[in-house]
Amino acid sequence: MSKIAKYLKKIDDSLEILMRNSDLVKEANENLAIINKLEDQIKKNKNIKIETIELINQIIIEIEKINSDSMNKRK
Repeated sequence: MSKIAKYLKKIDDSLEILMRNSDLVKEANENLAIINKLEDQIKKNKNIKIETIELINQIIIEIEKINSDSMNKRK
C-alpha cells in the first residue's frame, strides 16, 4: 500500500509540474506571436525607410537640375 501511495504522490507531483509547464508554453506561444508581429513591423518600417530615401534622392536630383538650369540661364 505504501508503494501505491508513493506512486500516486509522484503522479500528482508530475501532473502539477505539467500544469505549470503548460502555462509556460502558452506564455511562450503568446510571446512568439508578439515577436512575429514586431518583426513584421520592423520589415514594414525598413521598406518605408528605403522608399523615403529614394524619394529624398529624387528630390535632390530635381533640385540639382533646377539649380543647373538656373545657372545656365544666367549665362
